[in-house]
Amino acid sequence: MADRYAAGGMGSVEVLRLLDRVPLFADLPRNTLRGLVAVAEQRTYPARTLVVRQGRLSGIFFIIRKGTAAVVRREAATNGAPATTRPIARLGPQEFFGELELLRNAPPVASVVALTSLTVLALPHAAIQALVHSDGDVSRRLEQIGSGRLKALEGAERSV
Repeated sequence: MADRYAAGGMGSVEVLRLLDRVPLFADLPRNTLRGLVAVAEQRTYPARTLVVRQGRLSGIFFIIRKGTAAVVRREAATNGAPATTRPIARLGPQEFFGELELLRNAPPVASVVALTSLTVLALPHAAIQALVHSDGDVSRRLEQIGSGRLKALEGAERSV
């Protein structure tokens, strides 16, 4: 089997190591991680590029390999005030995004923008969904993280 990461400068072993360093996946069996490696794709985005658009399904779970991204939410115009964009979070290497879309089975509630050149590992939601259904620990951890991020989003809305 050809190494699908060679062209992007990331080999299968490197992808496996990255997955090992992400706390969500750290305790998974090697064979499970190898299954994720088989469907993963490396993507690179220049700084100031929109990676995920609020309200548009991506179907992808992203893990940051290099760079920094901002999670921002666009608030609709109200009472004659213009629409605004609010920063929600800043994410870096070994952090991920796309989990709320996956958990809620609904369009993203925020956008993600590359702040610097951003290299990510893109995994189809179907692969992560299979993990969630087969591994209760992954499911619980993902739910906890997703709940925390929703609370942070709600806190940002209240501070408006």
